[in-house]
Amino acid sequence: MKATNIIAILYILIISNSCVDKFWPKVDKYENVLVVDGLLSDGSDPSVVKLSYSSSINNADLIPVTGGTVYLATELQGDIFYSETEPGVYTILDSSFRGIVGNSYYLNIELPNGSNYRSEVSKLLESSPIDSLYGIEESQETTIGNQLDYGIQFYLDNHNDQYDTCYYFWKLSSCFKYQASFRIHYTFEGEFIPYPNPDSLQTCYFTSRINDIFILSTQYFDKPIVEQFPLNFVSTNNRSLSIRYSLSVNQLSISKNTYDFFSAIEQQNIDQGNLYSKQPIQIKGNVVNISNADEPVLGYFIVAGSTKKRIYVDRPKIPFYYEECTPDYDLRFIRFEPPSSWPIYIVDIMFTGWAMGTTNSCFDCRLDGGSLTPPDFWVEQQ
Repeated sequence: MKATNIIAILYILIISNSCVDKFWPKVDKYENVLVVDGLLSDGSDPSVVKLSYSSSINNADLIPVTGGTVYLATELQGDIFYSETEPGVYTILDSSFRGIVGNSYYLNIELPNGSNYRSEVSKLLESSPIDSLYGIEESQETTIGNQLDYGIQFYLDNHNDQYDTCYYFWKLSSCFKYQASFRIHYTFEGEFIPYPNPDSLQTCYFTSRINDIFILSTQYFDKPIVEQFPLNFVSTNNRSLSIRYSLSVNQLSISKNTYDFFSAIEQQNIDQGNLYSKQPIQIKGNVVNISNADEPVLGYFIVAGSTKKRIYVDRPKIPFYYEECTPDYDLRFIRFEPPSSWPIYIVDIMFTGWAMGTTNSCFDCRLDGGSLTPPDFWVEQQ
């Protein structure tokens, strides 16, 4: 599920009972609504709370809430204040602060307009280990005929020695190394100029959050063991697996209330195929306006024990079918290109000659969203 889809679902959520007549749902009450997205754990990452206002259903962009006072009320650690590190993003800057297993916490939010909000009191549960994180080469059927989608399906195994922890939420992020199709041998800027470092813009690293929801309850399992739980599938129809891919998993031991919230969102995302078949309702989070409990507030403040694990996967030996750039050897009209299109990158292909690409992204990997600098955690193949 994409991040914008999650927010959209929080605007328009669906209950069962089909109806024949079409209708356009009245969603005005979900515009300009406070959206809270926060996490506190016992892990090393700082606690971050994001505050925003929802916008029109036709515009999925959120509006940052700035100038708020955000603090965490704790049993043993006193009130811990967040600092606004960027518009709408509030962070505990004390790098030594950790949530403590067994302690209870709640979030307080005071907005410049005088509104005060509070999350429910949540106990931080002990995390359980991730025993194994791995990928298996698989193929999946696509919606186009009987075509197969090749790739790697990632799975997770764990066990739990703490029987009071039986609800899990996995937050995933990925990073992959990829290359543009061509090296840069020359640029054209009114004349052909040799490029000093042909490889300098070819290799990038793309890091992103995976916004699908991965949750599980082991409440009714005979043993509190998770085996081969399916996480994300990465296809070879793009460059994600073309060189080296890394998956990071943050396993959160959550409360039943938190599990029920994300389970409801997950189910509504499955059921929302036809907008006109169901009636819209709001899924209630765990943050309320202290003075007006009936005011809708979207989102959730999670308190959870955390365990992290990261793996790396090199290019698998399965079919790849992403599109490569096609070289254009016809440079006859390049001198008529306006200066606004400069620089035009040129590759010298052995035995064939000079060629342009269809776009500059054929030469400059940054134009596909990546960074030339690998992230701090990145480990190259040994």
